[in-house]
Amino acid sequence: MQYRIKLLPPDIDSAVQKDFVRDLSATNMEPDGAINAFHTAAGKFFPDHTVLGVSSGTAALHLALQVSGVKENDDVLCPGFTFAATVNAILYLKAQPVFIDSEKDTWNMDPALLEAAILEGIKKGRKPAAVLLVHSYGTPAKVEAIQEIAERYKIPLVEDAAPAFGAYYNGKMAGTFGDCGAFSFNYNKIITTAGGGLLISKNEELIQRANYLANQARAQAPFYLHHSMGYNYRISGLAATLGTVQLPRLQQKLLRKKQIHSKYREELDGYRGIKFQDLPEAVQPNYWLTSFLLEGEYAKEKVFQGLRNAGIECRMLWNPMHLQPAFRHFSSFLNGVSEGLFKAGISLPCSVSLKDHEQEEVISCLKSVL
Repeated sequence: MQYRIKLLPPDIDSAVQKDFVRDLSATNMEPDGAINAFHTAAGKFFPDHTVLGVSSGTAALHLALQVSGVKENDDVLCPGFTFAATVNAILYLKAQPVFIDSEKDTWNMDPALLEAAILEGIKKGRKPAAVLLVHSYGTPAKVEAIQEIAERYKIPLVEDAAPAFGAYYNGKMAGTFGDCGAFSFNYNKIITTAGGGLLISKNEELIQRANYLANQARAQAPFYLHHSMGYNYRISGLAATLGTVQLPRLQQKLLRKKQIHSKYREELDGYRGIKFQDLPEAVQPNYWLTSFLLEGEYAKEKVFQGLRNAGIECRMLWNPMHLQPAFRHFSSFLNGVSEGLFKAGISLPCSVSLKDHEQEEVISCLKSVL
């Protein structure tokens, strides 16, 4: 279906395009120089971390889990309220996901259920190999509580911060609390490389190992030499260049995202059953997606169809992983929150490139439907 107003089209304006062509010419499209420039630009956001550009956020997650020691048949604790890529990265290693339900404040992994799952695993002689934490929709989880639990039980913590570049918890960017952090720069992200990702860690050795694996596990030699299986996960020079010219624009993009979210909240919060999140003070989202919940059994479907019929793209919140046919046979620790989010949640158009009159049209249409 073609939409007049899209959910999250990429924000690549004429100024970005001009700088992109300029930088391509400067590097003569030589990938190593472009990737080094991207690492320098990204590294400014993580001064005490080593960074590695990769082909996607999923590739970053896969590498993060592998270099953190996850092996075949290990248990990895992850949220059930997430995108399938989180789970797929676990399955690539033939490990077993264990789904942890959400808490109501941030919609992210519930720390109490996380600890219950760890204790249950230890009781069964299956201490989890890793905790894979997601910062859903660009809203940081209660990461300090989860970090404390992971450290207490000596379990590696990997952060899936795919949508959370520029989101903060207590003044620290999401993705910087764990042993590794993974980001996505997919088409619909605030910073886009038209498909690409970033892996970060304070442990330089982990990034060196990930870089080795991402480059087909090619050893240092004057000929092709491989001691293990690797992957084609290297970020392309074109993607790296696009990222390099986008990254300095992050703050202005975050400001625009907050303006759009604030306008929606001002106009809609409390209107005929609409409920936005009331986040803890420590949480500073990047407002990647503006989402809300609707009271009433059929309200979500009514709004979803009404907006789409008017040519306005919207999206339901994630269908939890424990309900997915591909994943429902894995263990879960549930409290009903994620199922409630799926039943009641809607995301609205909120790209940086969204025009004021387009946002007014979305608001007007939504009110009319309700």
